[in-house]
Amino acid sequence: GATYAFRLAKALEQRGFDCFLDSQSYVKGDDWKIVGAAAIRRTSKLVLVGSPGVWHSTSVLREIQIFTASGRRIVPIDFDGSLEAANIRDHPLARFISPALLKIKEKGQCLQEGPSDTTLADLQNSFANIRQSAKRTRALKAIAATLAIFLAFAIGFWRLAERRRSEADVAKQDALTKRDEATAAKKVAEVARQDAKSSQEVAEQQRNVAITRQLVAVSNQTRLEEPQRLELAALLA
Repeated sequence: GATYAFRLAKALEQRGFDCFLDSQSYVKGDDWKIVGAAAIRRTSKLVLVGSPGVWHSTSVLREIQIFTASGRRIVPIDFDGSLEAANIRDHPLARFISPALLKIKEKGQCLQEGPSDTTLADLQNSFANIRQSAKRTRALKAIAATLAIFLAFAIGFWRLAERRRSEADVAKQDALTKRDEATAAKKVAEVARQDAKSSQEVAEQQRNVAITRQLVAVSNQTRLEEPQRLELAALLA
């Protein structure tokens, strides 16, 4: 399967794709487990070349486990039924290749000749679907971010409106309180005015009583003095 994988990677690169091929992409001194795991996590598609050698490769199984751990699905290439459920039933790969998983079909002779045009077209279409999905995801994220901004503004305006409404309610309550206080003060002033008027009337009455008493006293004094004047007049006569 190495020949097929190499030619597949070259053909995809010619179509503008970046490919990581584990048999070609490592350099001396690399820790293949660390470098391979990092590359697998960055890739958007993992193509499984279902050659006979895949059944004995622990590194392929490890790469598939890392790739599918994030919920992504592999793209298996089946050579003359090599990945059919009956052929992989007892292999660890079986749990990653369900019978319902759509596979790319190749003839066994392509393992030496390289990928067919149909396979390259299928892979290109699958990448295009991913790109469209990624675009839709980015668009949805942008829409969600925009809606989140609008929501934040709406919440901000709502809070501002609530604060102003609360301030208006407080101002209204203060105005009502001041009005009630003014009404109470007016009533107190009216009571004080009535008290003052009553006091003035009482004082006037007391003054009138005093004047009356004084007049009575003068009258009495006059009556007492009148006989004496008469008596004195008689004596003079």
